[in-house]
Amino acid sequence: VVSTQSTGIKSLMSRTNIHTIDSLTRTRANIDQQLKDLEEKQKQFEKTFSQGTNTNNRVREEIERLNAKVRSQKTEFQKIYTRINEIERETSRTRNTSSSRNLGNELDDLNRRLLQQQKAMLDLQLDYSRKWQRVYWEIRKIKSTIRSLIWFGVILALIFGGLWLDQYHRWFNLREKTSSIKLLLDFSVMRLDELSVRMGVQEKETEYIKQAWTATSQKLEAVVTQLNDTYERTLLNYETLKNLDDKLLRIHGQRAWYFLGCWPAGTKIQIDSIGNSLPVEEIFKGSLVWNPVLGKTVPVLRSITGPETGYIWKFTTEDHLTVRVTETHPMKILGVPNSPSSWMNLAAKDVMEGNWTLTENGPQKIVVIERIPVIEQMVFNFEYDLPDLTVINDRTVIADGFHTFDFFAQRQHK
Repeated sequence: VVSTQSTGIKSLMSRTNIHTIDSLTRTRANIDQQLKDLEEKQKQFEKTFSQGTNTNNRVREEIERLNAKVRSQKTEFQKIYTRINEIERETSRTRNTSSSRNLGNELDDLNRRLLQQQKAMLDLQLDYSRKWQRVYWEIRKIKSTIRSLIWFGVILALIFGGLWLDQYHRWFNLREKTSSIKLLLDFSVMRLDELSVRMGVQEKETEYIKQAWTATSQKLEAVVTQLNDTYERTLLNYETLKNLDDKLLRIHGQRAWYFLGCWPAGTKIQIDSIGNSLPVEEIFKGSLVWNPVLGKTVPVLRSITGPETGYIWKFTTEDHLTVRVTETHPMKILGVPNSPSSWMNLAAKDVMEGNWTLTENGPQKIVVIERIPVIEQMVFNFEYDLPDLTVINDRTVIADGFHTFDFFAQRQHK
């Protein structure tokens, strides 16, 4: 642009001085604009360079050298600018052709100088471009490094943050567990205190129980001693009575002499309304026996047993039932055949064939009476738990299907 402007100035000045002055004015304006553009590019480059202040010193030195060249070029442009002003003033004073020719030659020199400066500016621009590319890539590398460092820092922050959160959660859970354990320990201490108090009370109660047990043991020992004495006396009395009974039996020969009528072992005694029975030897005090007259079971007041020597009476009726008893056992005999209300209480030895009695089948005639000799055969009997004034008929017992009476009834036929 400067070269074109100088050529135009030279041609114009060869034609007319007025045109030369105008061309010089336009050339000066163009030079001013180029200087401004060069300053703006230098400022822009310095601003860009200031963003990469972390580049190495070698690049910084090269940039400084370029700036020095730019400043020298600006100085040269200032000199050219000053000379153009001088030419403008001389042109305004001089109007002849020789002066214009000299000014044209000088303008040629200025044009050459401008071309040299333009070439230098192009070289500077190339250097600026190369240096700018190097700075750009250095900045890219730095930015990439910074970005990598930032991501690395973020990853480390996430890792350590996760570890910290994990440790925090562990610590929080540990604190919660510690609080729970502390509460549990406090509760356990309270429970231990309560247990200690209870243990104290239990120890006192245990001591009291021990004392009571000692006293009770002493009383029990006294009672046991008394029972042993009573048992020994009872055994002595039993032996005495047994010896006496044996002596009497040897004298009189049979239990009938004592009016002890009984059933031999194996006799079936009815114990309920549906016909169930037990052997007479299994009837004891408190046992329940069926009473057909009262229509209910009656408890046994006492039972007796002993050996029998003499005869056992065996009765057989028309319905083929049989029963065996001792000779003084009370038998239920009907005074009028087929009339249960006409009963009588007779000892077995006073019953005769043809008499009527009651069985589980109703009134029956006794068809056979047998006497069976025995020697010390065990026989059994019992007494109902009924008042003494009870009617004898209310003391009926069913034995082997026969209606007979209990032990109390034989006192009436004594």
